[in-house]
Amino acid sequence: MDIDTIIFENRKKLNLTQTDLADKLGVSGKTVSRWEKGISTPDVYSLKKMSEVLNIPMSTFYDEINKLDVTSPTINVRSINRYMSNTIISICMLLVSFLFLSIVLSYESESSTFIDIIGIIGLTLIILSVTLFIISYISFYNDIKYSNMLKTYKKHLFIYLAIYLALLLPLIIFLIVSAI
Repeated sequence: MDIDTIIFENRKKLNLTQTDLADKLGVSGKTVSRWEKGISTPDVYSLKKMSEVLNIPMSTFYDEINKLDVTSPTINVRSINRYMSNTIISICMLLVSFLFLSIVLSYESESSTFIDIIGIIGLTLIILSVTLFIISYISFYNDIKYSNMLKTYKKHLFIYLAIYLALLLPLIIFLIVSAI
């Protein structure tokens, strides 16, 4: 049984909510939630206090700590931040390209170098956006693939992919329809 399961089951046995346990430990409810999801692990002081609050021996936690495989890769917070930043940047690039291409299409009857440059920039932004998103998506997936965090962050990968596609597909349809 992992530390997160020990915390969850013993908290439930005592009919404590995450907030109740957090108050007794002097931490936030989010912290207890993260412990129970296995996203983070309590420090030794929190484990000591928790063993008292949950009425379980400290050795229960110690035995689980000894079972941990310290050679397995852990998720890097920098990797998460880089993925989220790159996704936001790629979404913003899509929105700006949509704006540029809308300007080009609204002045479709006029032929000017400025309008042509805006159109080229808009199309370039789409290509850069898709490239950045794919590279960051694959990179982040590879970072978490072999860690114990795949289950936790798989949902985030799916959500960002869905948002990105929800923005990209209408843009592509808009370009196709306007080209016809």
